Amino acid sequence: MGLTEFLAQNKRSTKVVDYVVSDEILGEDGKPAVWKLKAIPAKEDRALRDSCTKIIKNKNGQPMSQSFNQNEYFSRLVAKCVVEPDLNNVELQNAYGVMTDFELLEALLEAGEFARLLNKVQDINNYSPMNEKVEEAKN
Repeated sequence: MGLTEFLAQNKRSTKVVDYVVSDEILGEDGKPAVWKLKAIPAKEDRALRDSCTKIIKNKNGQPMSQSFNQNEYFSRLVAKCVVEPDLNNVELQNAYGVMTDFELLEALLEAGEFARLLNKVQDINNYSPMNEKVEEAKN
C-alpha cells in the first residue's frame, strides 16, 4: 500500500442517505416524508464536542474540571447530519416556536423517533462498534 490511496482526491465523497424518521410527518404524496442524512468530518465532530463541553473553574478562576453535556451533543450532531429538511429554515423554526436547528428536531420528533434518528446518524458516521466491522469484513 502506498501513499496515493490516502490523497484527498482518492477519498470518496460523503454520500447522502435517505431515511424515514417518522410515520407522523407526511410528504405531499401522503407517504412518510423521506429525510436526507450525511456524515460529518471528524474535525466538525470535534467542534461539536467542544461546544458542548464547559470548563468548571474554582473560586480563584482556575480551570478545575470539565462537564460534557451529552444530550446537547447528540442533538447538535443529529441536526448537523440532517440535509433535508432544512432545519435552519426560519419559517419552519417559527412554526414550532424555536430558534435553532437542534431545538427544531426536539420539537418536531417524538422521543423514540429522535432515538432512532440518532442511531442512524451514529451508523452513518461509523460509530458502530469495531468488532461489528471486523465481523462484516470476515463475511
